Amino acid sequence: ADGIDVMELGDFKPIGTNTKPFYGSFDGNNVQFNIERESSDHYQGLFGYFGFGTIQNLSITGTIKGANHVGSVVGYKESGNIINVYNEAIIKGSNYVGGIVGYNKAGKIEVAYNIGDIEALETYAGGIVGYLYNGEVNHTYNRAEILANNAAGGIAGYAYASYNSRQNIITNSYSAGLVSSNSNVGGVIGLDQE
Repeated sequence: ADGIDVMELGDFKPIGTNTKPFYGSFDGNNVQFNIERESSDHYQGLFGYFGFGTIQNLSITGTIKGANHVGSVVGYKESGNIINVYNEAIIKGSNYVGGIVGYNKAGKIEVAYNIGDIEALETYAGGIVGYLYNGEVNHTYNRAEILANNAAGGIAGYAYASYNSRQNIITNSYSAGLVSSNSNVGGVIGLDQE
């Protein structure tokens, strides 16, 4: 995408599904992808379902709405790395909603930030990741509003076993946005399951 700064994707159908995940690497070459997607489907984002590899050097703007597993860059991430990305889009869904990744099963998210409002109508909303099952989040920040009925966090809505077993590691990250939830709310982690 040399010489291209912005790509207007409109109502973009995500790359990768739960039956046919995206496996491989994608370098966005610092292009801004503008997405205007309103769907009732699961696995929404630039990449709906990401298997493993590296996604890097891109940003997302616009609005992305879906059901479960909704993120600007990846809805559901099995593994792999996401590096040097940021989100300005409004992201909305029911469960597992994140500024960068909706659900992170494994792998890393590094050098990323979110300045788009995030809302989970039910559970797990995070400025960077909605649900962190296993992995690392490094050098990230959130400066937008995070809302959920249950489990809202400035960085992660839910982090599984991050303190006891070190299954998850969050380092050099902060949130300066308003975080609101009816239960389980935190500036960095909404709910940490031990």
